[in-house]
Amino acid sequence: MNRLDTIRDMLAAEPNDPFLHYALALELIKENLPGDAEEALLKLKSEHPDYLPLYYQLGQFFESQKRFDEALQVYREGEKLAEAKRNLKTRSELQEAIWELEED
Repeated sequence: MNRLDTIRDMLAAEPNDPFLHYALALELIKENLPGDAEEALLKLKSEHPDYLPLYYQLGQFFESQKRFDEALQVYREGEKLAEAKRNLKTRSELQEAIWELEED
């Protein structure tokens, strides 16, 4: 059984675990399945909008697809969430991603 199948099995047993949805999306990116990865990331955002790690990865995904406006929007949403959660490290990472994207 490969890693993707393992994550899917775990997700079937724990369908409400945001980390497993996140892990699935990252594995789909790694396996070069961008359509499935986007679907997984957007589903995670829809079902678990407070799952902070997703915003950086979704922004990175959009950047990799040359969808820069969408990346900026997601980074900014994540920045606001990080601020609301008082997660200064993540807020700083998202601010850096915004700055780098706006510089290009």
